[in-house]
Amino acid sequence: QLIDLFNERARPQDIARVEHISQLDMLEGVSAGKKLVVFKSAADAMRLLPHMHESIDIVGYNLEHGPANPIFEQENPVESIRRLREVTEQYGLELALGPDRRFAQSDGAAMAPYADYFIFQIQKVQTEPDTVYEFVEPLLQEIRRVKPDIEVSLQIRTEGDVDELLALLSPLQEEIQGISILTSEETLSVTE
Repeated sequence: QLIDLFNERARPQDIARVEHISQLDMLEGVSAGKKLVVFKSAADAMRLLPHMHESIDIVGYNLEHGPANPIFEQENPVESIRRLREVTEQYGLELALGPDRRFAQSDGAAMAPYADYFIFQIQKVQTEPDTVYEFVEPLLQEIRRVKPDIEVSLQIRTEGDVDELLALLSPLQEEIQGISILTSEETLSVTE
């Protein structure tokens, strides 16, 4: 439902993202910006990229604690993204890292050198500005020390008040390059 809106408004650096490889066909209608598919597993991405690399521009790696991510990758996050980076480079693709908060704090700076984009997942605490700033600001400085040119994005969801979201993001606008917006059918008007 947002493809037409994205095609109308997207700049060349804007990114249309799908959350799973099963949604890849949704990106076929995207004619503006870049295309990204999120993977929960670096191993899955490496296995599938030979068959789909021409359909996307960016591989998203969403490393989180939990059953959707392989235990080996949870135990070896830096090695996992390093191996994924080697494969994305073979296909001329960029790599976006979106770790959960625990991985961001424990391994984010060590993983950042292998990524082109670092996405801070703040959507669960977006109504708690102090929590957001305490999480983002110190880690952002650490990430910039190890990879100054990395593109940083804050991931929010379209639930809630738009003015409150703008107030949350405004103090960080000089520090970040983008906002990742998680949408739902129920919040299309907020997204627009």
